[in-house]
Amino acid sequence: MLAALKEWGETYCRDGNATAEFQHRCGAVLHTRADCAACGEELRFEDLAVVGGTHPPQIRP
Repeated sequence: MLAALKEWGETYCRDGNATAEFQHRCGAVLHTRADCAACGEELRFEDLAVVGGTHPPQIRP
């Protein structure tokens, strides 16, 4: 979770400049990814919809 927040901040707040990099034991630089537990597809913002809850957020395009 923290690695995902770090990547988001670097992308949207630091013009893509990495403050630090994490390396996986395989030797590759770590990049986070979220997948749907039901179908396994990678999550993309444009594929999401707010469908319930007591106070759903108002998402603007």
